[in-house]
Amino acid sequence: MSIFIRFVYRYFLCMLLGIFLVACGGGTLRVKEEPYIPPIPPNAEETLIYVFRESEFHGGSREIEIVANDTYMAVLTNGSFSQFKVKGESDIVARMTPNRGHFRLKNREGQTIYLLCSVDNPGFLVEEINEQKATELMEDLNYVTIGVKNKKSAVNFKTYYDNLYK
Repeated sequence: MSIFIRFVYRYFLCMLLGIFLVACGGGTLRVKEEPYIPPIPPNAEETLIYVFRESEFHGGSREIEIVANDTYMAVLTNGSFSQFKVKGESDIVARMTPNRGHFRLKNREGQTIYLLCSVDNPGFLVEEINEQKATELMEDLNYVTIGVKNKKSAVNFKTYYDNLYK
């Protein structure tokens, strides 16, 4: 009987270890750190958006997902930044469950926008910053991208906020 109990105990420990490794193996969007290469400036129909997350102790282990309308564009880890382009009017949502920050992009085609995502007690903030501050942050933070492009969110935030602002 004790051999059986040891077997079950070891099996249970192996299963727990496997579950732990799968859970810690990264998100489904496959965030990766890469060397930063400045992008081509936006054309007259696009907006180039940079998103930043400073290194902070509070909430530092959690990722911030960046969604434009209904598509995942970036995931920010602690002390990182990313960039992407959108066309036309967009609702940019930065979310770290259960918190969500929102930035509505209207009539900004042909421009470059810099957004800083901050985890603050008790909330979450997305604010526009100037190019000088953004340049300083780029020197200190790691550039990250996601390996899964064009993944759709369960919520279309453009529709959601259009209905909210009616």
